[in-house]
Amino acid sequence: MTTEAEAAVQWPAWESAAFYMQDAEVMYPSIAAQRHGAPVYWYHPDGYPTGFWVLSKWEHQRFVGSHPELFSSRFGFAIGDASDPSTVIGQLPEWAQKSLEGDLGHAETRRMIAKGKLSMGDPDFEGLILSDPPRHGRIRNVLMKALRPSLVRSLKGRIAEITDEFLDEITPGEEVDFVTSLGRIPAALMTELIGVPRDMRDRFIEMASAQMLAITIDPNRSAEEVERIARLTEEFHTYWRDRHGPLVISTRSGSHVLRYEQHHRALSDYGPEDDGQYDGVTEQWFESMEEYRAHIAEKDFADVWADLPKFLDVDRLAFVVTEEPVVILAGR
Repeated sequence: MTTEAEAAVQWPAWESAAFYMQDAEVMYPSIAAQRHGAPVYWYHPDGYPTGFWVLSKWEHQRFVGSHPELFSSRFGFAIGDASDPSTVIGQLPEWAQKSLEGDLGHAETRRMIAKGKLSMGDPDFEGLILSDPPRHGRIRNVLMKALRPSLVRSLKGRIAEITDEFLDEITPGEEVDFVTSLGRIPAALMTELIGVPRDMRDRFIEMASAQMLAITIDPNRSAEEVERIARLTEEFHTYWRDRHGPLVISTRSGSHVLRYEQHHRALSDYGPEDDGQYDGVTEQWFESMEEYRAHIAEKDFADVWADLPKFLDVDRLAFVVTEEPVVILAGR
């Protein structure tokens, strides 16, 4: 049964960016009204070839998560995945575009849009977010080893300090948004784990948010925006190759490096509107771990690090320290 008060509140327009930009006192009652009136709701936005289920209660979400035979992650996970393919096809790699030109059903169309935008151009891409049990569990177990309990426990003191820092910014008695205040704690901690200076933390978090917006499938992206993204992509590779590379090898920090390689993603691998979530890989070889530590201990290492925000999103950098390579095939 729907009450008069509920009927007076407009339910969410989940596909509209404007909905999420409203004041909390408008947006939250809208979500609450739908949750109360229809906790399991089939929503079909105007202009979309198909709709999607909106589940707003935990028990329903839990059911979905434990029944991949009925609700599969491989067929998309974001609202934009259900977009009309003609409005987003230009934002996907060429192989995904060709697949969408075929006679695909709604589910396969969503799958191709979701896979294409996350694939980094690789048609064989397999991601955790697009996998179902039991495969999902096996992949997750591998990734979770990087967040072993002993590491998390060792960060307890620092997490408390960051939390106190953000709490001190809140004026007693003042109403605040949890996400934009204490919700910054995980991002702040991650920036420290990769060595981001404290005075650049907010800038890095801002850059990470901008990156998420950039890789989001957007049916309303203009031709000018497509051209801007393509230009920035080319400028990124030029700066990395012609400015940052020479800087690395010119420093005393760089003198500890035996071999320095840049592996650039080919420009032909980008779709017409593809920001390329990752654009390349850098390899640095060292004689030993002692030499690696000496490399980052040099005073001018800070100059190299300070150059990074000029051309990339440091908040999305991933570092891996390996030992001697295991050669599987050295040639035929």
